[in-house]
Amino acid sequence: MSWEKYSGYYFSHYEIKVQDQNKNSNSHIESVKIITDVNITEFLDKSPPYVNNPVYSIFVHNIFGNVSNLNNAKSVVETNFTRPEILDLEYIKYLNFDAESSSFYIYGRNSANKTKLFKYDCLTNKVIKEAFKLPVSYTEVEMKLINSEYGKELIFPQSNQLWAYDAETLNYKYALDTDFLSINSFNYLRNNVWILTDNDNVYTFKRDEKSFTLIDKKLHFTDHQGSGNYDITKIDENSILVSHNNEGRAIHYSIDNQGNITNKGVKEIPLNFKLNSDVIVNQSNSYILNKNRNTLYDSNDFTKVLTFTNPLVISNFNYSGTKIYGTNNKPGISNFDQNYKKEVIIYNLQNNEINTFSSKGYPLFISQDKKGNIISLSSRFS
Repeated sequence: MSWEKYSGYYFSHYEIKVQDQNKNSNSHIESVKIITDVNITEFLDKSPPYVNNPVYSIFVHNIFGNVSNLNNAKSVVETNFTRPEILDLEYIKYLNFDAESSSFYIYGRNSANKTKLFKYDCLTNKVIKEAFKLPVSYTEVEMKLINSEYGKELIFPQSNQLWAYDAETLNYKYALDTDFLSINSFNYLRNNVWILTDNDNVYTFKRDEKSFTLIDKKLHFTDHQGSGNYDITKIDENSILVSHNNEGRAIHYSIDNQGNITNKGVKEIPLNFKLNSDVIVNQSNSYILNKNRNTLYDSNDFTKVLTFTNPLVISNFNYSGTKIYGTNNKPGISNFDQNYKKEVIIYNLQNNEINTFSSKGYPLFISQDKKGNIISLSSRFS
């Protein structure tokens, strides 16, 4: 872009700002260049932002701190520029990452305010599959990628059902009906045995492709907490925890090969959830990671291993479970402060070292695929 030289008095500097063209909310603006030489009247952005069709504006500052637009035809430049990495998303409701295929499964809303469920290949930067049949019922129980005797499936809770999608094609297969259950949480164990909770009980079901048959149920917490959210943490194929934020503890259950449930007692492990994925288990290292508490527990005896503050916001383990990925960008702020950074923080659990590397945007979710690639889903603006 170019502009006419400032002809006023007390010049301090030019400032170049860039913004997106968000039709559904206020535009997001960032400063990209400060020019202190009044005679420089051109700017070429060699690293354009990761937004579609960015708009550039030129402002002039005087030495007294006053700011004004140059008010000429060249002071605002609209562009026709896109990047293949940019997803048309305004809002993400649920997200799953498949380390084997280096793909995201995303359920959210695009810029046209349409709900989408799709599979995104992180290595080719392409949406490779999209679901034709979308979930119809609102749910706070997030979808989950599960590998069972019936292949890899994306399981999406719908009232008292679990909708099964083929993970490769995102074709809807069928609904697994629990008859009466108001599902709080679910997971797959092994041998066609599935585990579910509602407000009162923990259940096991035997799956026969398209149908569930109840095997066993056990009462969990006797104090009935409002709003559900009795979450399952799968420790391994024979062991789970059931937790609720208001309880500050968990009940340990074992499940045998036939699906029979045994209550192993209350464990003083205060897991905290907003979504079920807020607690992650790495079986190879016997870790339970509670992202909302920045705390690591031992999955053998449920004791606390460590609590940390760097990174502040946790995304995931690396593939081997020896490192934790995250950022120090506080969630929920509407404007970036000086500490909001485009960087990923890696906490090495083996030697307690902290490393960082730059990212293209502000990281929202970070993980590692089976090939060793670190994958970051980021936002360019707030």
